[in-house]
Amino acid sequence: MRRIAAWLAGVVLLSTVGVAEDRGFIGAEVKYHDIEAQEPVTGNDLSESAAALGLRLGGVNDRFRFYVMYDFIKDIDYKKTTIKEYLATATVDWFIPFQTEKFKPYLGAIVGYGYYEIGSFDDSGVAYGAEGGLMISMGRYDLDGFVRWIGSDVNDVDYYMQAGVGVNYKF
Repeated sequence: MRRIAAWLAGVVLLSTVGVAEDRGFIGAEVKYHDIEAQEPVTGNDLSESAAALGLRLGGVNDRFRFYVMYDFIKDIDYKKTTIKEYLATATVDWFIPFQTEKFKPYLGAIVGYGYYEIGSFDDSGVAYGAEGGLMISMGRYDLDGFVRWIGSDVNDVDYYMQAGVGVNYKF
């Protein structure tokens, strides 16, 4: 519980800094979400995928963007049981120097909280990872495509992979 409270305090502090830096934004993304894990009882490899939706809140300027996000991941039916996953993350993306006003390639770092449940087994812990993508700036809107790798200290979870598109509205 202390880890969750510390993570939330850090996210609130960093999101305030990110929004104050230049322009705040709110956004959403749709993505393909893949989990690589082991079955808790047998230890057999498990590789399943689902559709997911993410909601974002953050800030952006010419050098970087910061946002917090919550993932709504569709439950997965797996061998007569259900896999449930939750991810809440904070991400910092640095725009690569050879950007233009409109096209901004980026690399980012991710930290957050993950929860995994399969049948009667569940665990939660730290999530961490990296992402890369291309943001296209269109006035008050940004559109971006991305690929993410997210590791975790959650028992039985090796990593998550995500690929998708997002849109942000700058305020």
